[in-house]
Amino acid sequence: MTRATRRLGARPPCSEFFRDCFGFPFSLDTGQQIPDGLPRLAVQRCDYCMAELKKMPPVTVPPAQLKAWGQTWLGTTNNITGKTKQTGRFDRQQSTNFASFIDKSFATSLAVMLGDVPLVASTGNALIPSQEDCVEYGKIRVIGGIRPQNYDVAYRPDGPRIVFDSKTLNDLDSVRKNWQNMVNDLGTEATTVHTRFPYALVIFMVVIPADALGKKQEQDIIRTLERLATRKAVIDQPHLVEACSFIVWNPADGTVHPDIPPQNSHLRIEKVHTIIEPIYLDRYKGLPPHSVTDEEQDGEDESEDKQKQLALVPAQTEKKAEGLD
Repeated sequence: MTRATRRLGARPPCSEFFRDCFGFPFSLDTGQQIPDGLPRLAVQRCDYCMAELKKMPPVTVPPAQLKAWGQTWLGTTNNITGKTKQTGRFDRQQSTNFASFIDKSFATSLAVMLGDVPLVASTGNALIPSQEDCVEYGKIRVIGGIRPQNYDVAYRPDGPRIVFDSKTLNDLDSVRKNWQNMVNDLGTEATTVHTRFPYALVIFMVVIPADALGKKQEQDIIRTLERLATRKAVIDQPHLVEACSFIVWNPADGTVHPDIPPQNSHLRIEKVHTIIEPIYLDRYKGLPPHSVTDEEQDGEDESEDKQKQLALVPAQTEKKAEGLD
């Protein structure tokens, strides 16, 4: 089989792989039994199943959904439970469910970067994903060095490589009282992952309504999160994180504030994909379950061929010298 036909980015079905290698079609999706004599390893993971890394698309917050949640935040009734609530805040049920669509948006962009791998809803407290190579969203359990911790999105083909969690503070009183506790939680969640998995990327997203953010809290939160989101190398402090976005949104129209944080801040959601992608590539490019492109493999082969040729030069020189003698 030529390297060109094995190009992983094309991702043909497994049946083509088995037809090329073993002379008959076979697919895991059909529920067929593994034929006698066929290596089980080949059935469980063939090269075709490995995804080629891509550019990570920008992470976006769907404005229509954010506006709908804004109307909920401004309202006085929970339309799900029928209970009354104060305007200018979410009740407990709403607060728990608010950021799930933002989590899904991040998971979607991440899945594209990882080679259009499947998006899979988490199965709760399971310690491994339900599929071998997928991005999970929902409640994902990770056993860290300090404590078990749940995250909203994860990629863990061989243990956690990327974990993501969204944090929300939803009214003026909550921001004033709880933002520092929230930062403590961020540091602890990062540390529990990094102490066991130093190569993992930990990513956070903090989401606060503009009407709930006082000027002093605004500046303090921005400065603190900017310091926190500075982990570039695996030997950096474990409480730091690879990336963090700070989203300040307007409940009246569902827009993300254009100037909080400032446009030049690395906390802007528009920049998070440009931070995650190079760090992930630096740590995992070319390692399973990701492929190496044909061009990269050809370059490696050429380099190996040159090294072999250079290694032959001394031997050839010695033979010529012997001939002269």
